[in-house]
Amino acid sequence: MKVYKVSKPNLCREWEEAKRYPEFLRLGKRSWIDLVKKGKPLQLKGVLDINNTDAGTPESFELLEEVKKRRALEQLNSGVFELPILALYPDGKKELIAGNTRLTLMVSRLNKQVAWVFEVPSYILNF
Repeated sequence: MKVYKVSKPNLCREWEEAKRYPEFLRLGKRSWIDLVKKGKPLQLKGVLDINNTDAGTPESFELLEEVKKRRALEQLNSGVFELPILALYPDGKKELIAGNTRLTLMVSRLNKQVAWVFEVPSYILNF
């Protein structure tokens, strides 16, 4: 069985995904990166309670964007997998900020559920 390593997400690139969320857009790129850096890799207990992902139906990987599928498969074949980014909100909501294709592939091919997880402080939602 092949052993896979995980790598931290590329936060500069993933800003393009993060800025779709008003709370992160208000923070700005530099502050968002500083916040997410406080996170850590975690084994997830499941994906069905996570918003913004297809990982709950792993067979949907085949329906995702070709460019993103190719990139995720290249990572899988290299043995080093960049972690998707998951935000935990104060109300318990879990939102996949970036890496839907990677997480869906991970679940469908590796039966693994790992993400870079960070907490969203309530003050960010109120300014």
